[in-house]
Amino acid sequence: AHRVTVSAYNSAGTSPAVATTVVVVTNPGAPTHVHVTTSHGSATLTWRPPADNGGQLSGYLVWVDGGDAVQVPGSLTTYTAAGLRAGPHVLEVAAYNAAGSSHPVAQSVNVVLPATRPTELHAAVQPTKDSSRPPGSVTVTWQAPLDPGGALDGYRLRIDGHATASLAPTAT
Repeated sequence: AHRVTVSAYNSAGTSPAVATTVVVVTNPGAPTHVHVTTSHGSATLTWRPPADNGGQLSGYLVWVDGGDAVQVPGSLTTYTAAGLRAGPHVLEVAAYNAAGSSHPVAQSVNVVLPATRPTELHAAVQPTKDSSRPPGSVTVTWQAPLDPGGALDGYRLRIDGHATASLAPTAT
């Protein structure tokens, strides 16, 4: 902010000054320390205010996958995008004020959602005549989930509530 005063003068003297305050606003710098995290179908973007706010910071603009800008008040430095589909996403943030906005800062994130249940689960008791299997063994088969929510890490097999095996994502 700058204080500006104006006085009139002539050969008889100078008038009392009239004063005002002027705020010079320029485009702000870009937000710093931009970081994104993901959890359960959402992505949270965090940042720090720009080193140069251009004189007066109005807030921030956030874009998710190049969509419409969302305005975030200047008092906040976080934004959460919810309901994202599994896969890669790009979140961008820029600072803005009356003069314009900074260049956006982009961060990429890969969203992973919880896998849906495996389908068509079947279990069959093996006949005791099969010498390759111990007596009382059970064969369990299933189909992969309809929506693995991203890269599938594997399957957990439990019998009577007790962990029995962790299996590869290709097991069925």
